[in-house]
Amino acid sequence: MEGNPAIFAVLLAASLLLFGCASQPPPEENGGNTVTVTIKDFAFSPGTVTIHKGDTVKWVNKEAAVHTISALGFSSPSLRQDATYEHTFNEAGSFNYVCGIHPFMAGTVIVQ
Repeated sequence: MEGNPAIFAVLLAASLLLFGCASQPPPEENGGNTVTVTIKDFAFSPGTVTIHKGDTVKWVNKEAAVHTISALGFSSPSLRQDATYEHTFNEAGSFNYVCGIHPFMAGTVIVQ
């Protein structure tokens, strides 16, 4: 086969790149996703989230007051403004949590 070896090399690299991208696994439908809960105005928003086993909840403090996430089985450090805390839920169930500093702030994570 005659031809320009440089063109062949470019075509080979492009096809490997194309097929390499196409062979990436699809995102998991049951687990592996992240849901964000915002802390603002002394409340968790949304107050209740429903996720799948293996999903992660990420809390983001969007106000100047310091908050924590406290639940049976996990607890965050103090979260200053713009700080985050993440927890991955590997068991099904309903998990109630509060701010340890302001216990009137409450939320629920429902894991299916």
